[in-house]
Amino acid sequence: MKQPITQPLIPQPPNLPANKFTIGNLATISFYHMFILIVLFLAVRQPEFFEYGKALFSMIAVFEVIFGLAFLNSIPDSNKYSAVQFSGLFISNGVVANNIIYMINHHLFWGTAIWWLFCFLIAVAIIGKDLTSKVCCCCLSELNKPTPTGKVPPLQNTIPAPTVIVTVSPRKLP
Repeated sequence: MKQPITQPLIPQPPNLPANKFTIGNLATISFYHMFILIVLFLAVRQPEFFEYGKALFSMIAVFEVIFGLAFLNSIPDSNKYSAVQFSGLFISNGVVANNIIYMINHHLFWGTAIWWLFCFLIAVAIIGKDLTSKVCCCCLSELNKPTPTGKVPPLQNTIPAPTVIVTVSPRKLP
């Protein structure tokens, strides 16, 4: 007698994790980001720069927007690296970038500073949700660990129930 096929004929591809950067890749990208900004700063200091000033400022602004979006795309969602490492790299990169941009143009500095602050607030909001979900999952997994007998203990209230004292006085029957 033939047995039924229990597996599909075409195997499904495994669920791949989201394509996220590692903290080392982010540090390398941050280094190149600073390198490009320093090259742009040196270009601004050349006398012939004034002919192409607006184009270079526009290029710097677009570059910063793209880099900020790349950072937002790399927010940690796994255990590869911690939110603290990401935040530290994000803040240090933003501070150094804004200092270099301040030397390039003061007006461009304020726009970039506001953009980096906006990106950081979005990152903190997303990381905060991610961290609270990780904490809740860890707490629930600790509660649902099986005992040595193999049974999962029922959830117990950690808050004691209030004690109610009832006094009953005897009633007179008619």
